[in-house]
This record gives sequence, structure tokens and C-alpha cells, in this order.
Amino acid sequence: MRTLALVLSIFLAAGIPGQVLAGSPVQEPRADSGRRVWIRYIEAQTLAAEGLESGDSRRIEQAIQALRETILLDPTAAEPRIDLANLNLFGKGDPPLAASEVREAVRLSPENVDAHLLMGRLACLVLRQQEEVDDRNVRADLYAPVIASYRKVTALDPQQTEAWLILQSVYEAQGQFDQQILALERLLAAPPIGPENTFVQRLISPPFTEDQAW
Repeated sequence: MRTLALVLSIFLAAGIPGQVLAGSPVQEPRADSGRRVWIRYIEAQTLAAEGLESGDSRRIEQAIQALRETILLDPTAAEPRIDLANLNLFGKGDPPLAASEVREAVRLSPENVDAHLLMGRLACLVLRQQEEVDDRNVRADLYAPVIASYRKVTALDPQQTEAWLILQSVYEAQGQFDQQILALERLLAAPPIGPENTFVQRLISPPFTEDQAW
């Protein structure tokens, strides 16, 4: 499966997980607590965007800290965990830690499309690692979580272009051409993918190596 064979290796960099905060949040009136959560979450998102765009590891660590504080303030919220999982994957290159956070996000919010989207990306990473070992003998069971995650995404959001793009590629690799045609039809009818989706941008426009440049 040549398309997915180009995914994700550029995102991975060695990193050391930060320390989890200890203790419990101070009790305060509900309105004040909600305002604190919202403000800290916005700060975390700003730091995360700056860190990922610039590659500034200090900003990424600050964002991770802010997200952990947000989670302590509101342990029931799925969105900070999704953002934390994204940072652990794309900012620190730690897929297992990302997977742990996103599984908890799915538990908290089973119909959260962003959580299932990230589950699909993580499944793509596992598939990519196997392809690097032997792209002609990829284990069939590795396709199942990719399909399951992205099918869940399309069930929640039929206009999610990334999901149809990945699904048609996986169906092609498995020889499920009827399913591939259906996915291609939905892909062509879906909105264009914007430049902010760096995952897909790297998928469809991977950097050439020197021996491929000819």
C-alpha cells in the first residue's frame, strides 16, 4: 500500500514524557471554576499552536502543562485530552502516550469525531511501522483498526475528507475494490482539505528523497 507507506515518519521525534501533576484542584464556586477551565484551555491551545508551528519544544512543554492543569480542573472533558494526545504524537513523537490519552477521550465522549480521527491516525502509524519492515507482507489485522476508526469518523461526520481518503487507500490495499469505489465517490464529493491538515498534506505530498528526485 504505497500511499500509506509515506505517512507519519516525518512527524516522529524522540521525546521524554513530562511529569504528571500531583494533587487535586482547589474547590471553588462552579462559575469561577468553569471560567478558570476555559481560560486555561484557551492558553493551552495558543501555546500548542505556537509550539507545533515553530517546533519550539519549550512552548510544547508549556502547552502540555496547561492541558494537564485543565484536565485536573475538569476531568470529565474530552477535548483537552484530545489536544494532549495530539501534542504527544506530533509534538513529542510519543504514540503510546497519545494512544492512552485518546482512549480516555473516547471513553469520556464516545461520539467525539476528533477522538476517533486521532485513533485512526494512530492506527495508520502502526500500519506504517509494519510497512517499513516489509511493505509486501503487511499483517491483515493491522488494517482493521484503521478501517474501524475512520468508518466511525464518517458515521459521525460524512463530510470528513481525510477519512474517505484513508479508507479508499486501505480498501485498495486489501483488494476491496467495490468499497474503494464507494469511498472514492464520497471523497470526490467531500470538501477540499485545507493546508492546516498537516497530516494529510504530508500524506499526499511527501518529501522526496534524493534517489526519488529524478
